[in-house]
Amino acid sequence: MEKRGWKIVTNDITTLMFGIEDASYMAQNIVIAAESLGLGTCYLGSPIWAMDKISKKYNLPKRVVPFVQITIGHPAEDPPSRPRYPMEFTVFEDTYPKELDIDRAMKEMDEGYLGQKYYKNAGFMINPEPLKEEEHTFENYGWTEHISRKLGLWMGDTEEQKALLKERGFDI
Repeated sequence: MEKRGWKIVTNDITTLMFGIEDASYMAQNIVIAAESLGLGTCYLGSPIWAMDKISKKYNLPKRVVPFVQITIGHPAEDPPSRPRYPMEFTVFEDTYPKELDIDRAMKEMDEGYLGQKYYKNAGFMINPEPLKEEEHTFENYGWTEHISRKLGLWMGDTEEQKALLKERGFDI
């Protein structure tokens, strides 16, 4: 822009949103290409909380934020596809629906994950302590509890996230 005589006026939130869009498109294309070659893939959630460590490890310049991490390789197993939301929760025509049957979607997701013993086989269970006293075992720990624990326990401090972005060169 400088070489063309332009000054950046777009704010950093907009710039980050463009980056998230581009990273999303790129990630999905990588997964589709890898899977077409018979490779397995797995999205990793770590860039959200470890962008500083990832940036240092890969020597990323300022204003480059790792939004997506994907592992790619030859699968050692052939697990079933994970359950997904009912289609009417993710694909809409012309307008977002006024009402969605949330209870049905929760039930389908939990039954699917419990039926596959997904969390039990993987050994994934987020510790809720000290916030909840309700007991969960792998026999009743489904997708909705897992996601609730993620969103109910992790990264609640926006100042921490802003500090990570500021370190990357963004002023939010």
